[in-house]
Amino acid sequence: MKKILVPVDFSDASYNAFVFAERIATHFDAAIDVVHIYDGTFSNDTTPAFQLMVGREDGIVNRLKAFTNLAPDEGGIATAVEVNYKTALAYNKSGKVATMSEDYDLVVMGMVGKHKRERKWFGSFSSYVSQHAKCPVLLVPIAANFEGFNRMVYASNWESIHRSTIHRVGTWANRFKTYVDFVHINEESEIMDFDFLNRQIILDGFEEVAPSTPYHMTNIDADSPLKGIYEYITKKEVDLLVLVNRQRTWFENLFGESLTKELALRTPVPILVYHQE
Repeated sequence: MKKILVPVDFSDASYNAFVFAERIATHFDAAIDVVHIYDGTFSNDTTPAFQLMVGREDGIVNRLKAFTNLAPDEGGIATAVEVNYKTALAYNKSGKVATMSEDYDLVVMGMVGKHKRERKWFGSFSSYVSQHAKCPVLLVPIAANFEGFNRMVYASNWESIHRSTIHRVGTWANRFKTYVDFVHINEESEIMDFDFLNRQIILDGFEEVAPSTPYHMTNIDADSPLKGIYEYITKKEVDLLVLVNRQRTWFENLFGESLTKELALRTPVPILVYHQE
């Protein structure tokens, strides 16, 4: 991982996303691009404080620098990673972020925006980016505090098991010294044996990529992915939930009116979304 994109709307949620991105970047030796996308209009509480002889984009960049507040003696966070600041003009902001993601290895964004009610914002922006981005997306709840990723849950059904994603999970586990739970959601429509799933995960290379990483595999019978995953992560001290956008119908069920909105509003667990064709 070399480049991380952080969309900022000057909300507390987007600042928290930046904090997570900075911590992740230090583990991967990656650079961060902070971007504010504007549509040509400004509301009273978002108008940048333009300086004399400073244009609109320069004014936004100056505000982005002040917003991220990198100086630790001024209450900001200390960082040793490269941070760049960008602006973009677009009327479809979520579409713009999804398009920009093609040039990045990870997008980190807040789950709650400043100008929408929580559920409406998540449905209209974060949900779209998480489904259409060209790279993985980390969704950070506003209440989440970064204390490392000590326990990851990889929630799956048959359609979301893929070798390359298992390798990526192993890479994250190595970087953060993370315990990994592979949680298989056994839905009524499935007929395959979970023991075979266990063997497949091992054969797909997790132990090869992360040989010293402790992990656990468990099968959950649930009426829905929402119920199974939500109950599991609330019982465990989970720092990160990993989902895979592979089978569109299953994924849309998760990101429609159920799982992700409930997690965003009720739990402080960040969600890492991978994409598979």
